[in-house]
Amino acid sequence: MSNLNIKISIDDEIITDYRENFADQYEVAANSILQLENNPGNTDAIHAMFRALHTIKGNSNLCRLDILTKFSHAVEEITVAIRQDELKYSPLLGEVILLCLDKIKEVSEDLFNNRDVDTELLNEIENTLIAISKNPKQDCSKKATRIIALIANRAIAGDNLAVYGVDQLDSGNHTQTADTEIRAPQDKIKSLDYFQQLTLLIEAKFPYWKGRSRRTLPLAIGLNQMMGTVEDPVQLQAAVYMHDIAFAFMDEQIWQKQAKFDPNEITSMQQHPELSAKLLELIPGWEDATQIVLQHHERWDGAGYPHGIKRDQMRAGAQLLAVVDAFESMTHARPDRHYRRSILRAMTEINNCSGTQFSPHVTSLFNSVVKDTLAQRKKSS
Repeated sequence: MSNLNIKISIDDEIITDYRENFADQYEVAANSILQLENNPGNTDAIHAMFRALHTIKGNSNLCRLDILTKFSHAVEEITVAIRQDELKYSPLLGEVILLCLDKIKEVSEDLFNNRDVDTELLNEIENTLIAISKNPKQDCSKKATRIIALIANRAIAGDNLAVYGVDQLDSGNHTQTADTEIRAPQDKIKSLDYFQQLTLLIEAKFPYWKGRSRRTLPLAIGLNQMMGTVEDPVQLQAAVYMHDIAFAFMDEQIWQKQAKFDPNEITSMQQHPELSAKLLELIPGWEDATQIVLQHHERWDGAGYPHGIKRDQMRAGAQLLAVVDAFESMTHARPDRHYRRSILRAMTEINNCSGTQFSPHVTSLFNSVVKDTLAQRKKSS
């Protein structure tokens, strides 16, 4: 492995422009791939994906991110081959393109923050991309799977990639394996039932959240078990139900908005942990759940909200709920983006955020929870 610290000198305003434009082009590419899932021959989507990648390459060049200019060009050549009908689009290639975009984002942030870049890994991925575009009829699937393994392997630690759906590229709903049967004390049963009814009402009101609590609760309980039951399961269940309940009382035009939030809307959205916690605080006996709800958008590096606490200042339940909540958000569509990440890409991104957004210990255990869940799903299917 060759870790190279590449020094760059770029104005902060240019970095902001690069990030914002990358986010725009990423969304164009992701939505194009979403369209291609339904119609692989959609030429408009193919052209849009090419233009997005071409723009990302051009912006990297303007910012003198030479290593990313070369890498982006190799990704762009895949779309050129598809445009010229030399290479047939497939979900596997779509996954490769999106993972490569994730990698570009990760490396650009490393460069902007003067962190080491694994140039050897980038070169190997780049060379494999070139091999696909230059020889599209020779072991394309094998090479594509190789790229996925190269990008994901550091995070997934050598797991069988088939477990993560690479063979089927299926990111749909999944059956959980954690034991979610929780025996609540008699004085807590009515409150838990009430909390569940509230969250089901908000899920019915907000179509993008349909089935959300059913998916997230088993993951949270399973992760809590793997962490040694650091939280009372009953308190954790209440936190899962109530952590976003304040959205029910907020302006629907904000939280169902399909465009980017303006600064005032961001501020309004970031009030929801405190509002949800205050509502829960009014009900005696849920003090631990209240703290989990209040802190679930704090970050390991202290850059979260509402109070900017960090590391072990966050209670364990908030650390685990932060990971589970992010995984749910990544793997399901939202109003501001209709695409969703595959489970493999979501796990890769979560692992890339280990030590910054998420607790490294919790992230490591969450890999095992998801892997076991998916392995069980494959076994029972």
